[in-house]
Amino acid sequence: MFSALYDPSLIPLIALSLASIAAGLGVLLERRFALWLTLLIFPLGIVEALATLSYSVRMLGWYPSDIVGVFNASLVLYAVGLVVSLVLVIDKRSQLK
Repeated sequence: MFSALYDPSLIPLIALSLASIAAGLGVLLERRFALWLTLLIFPLGIVEALATLSYSVRMLGWYPSDIVGVFNASLVLYAVGLVVSLVLVIDKRSQLK
């Protein structure tokens, strides 16, 4: 929240991260709102990860250094993790209260 004071363009990313935390807590507490919140923020998370990966690859390439290679690999794993978590939440929807 403190970074939003210096750069207001980060407010949408802060809102997305807070919504992701709320969805994660909702899944842990087995609440129905977590399913809808997950379905709402999933496209935003995928777009964020793929847009960042696309920019990184266009500017620097896939593996110009170890740091950039690890960063690009982490973005791919983040996108895969989002898909897996969406599938798990959809599979668990009958158990949510």
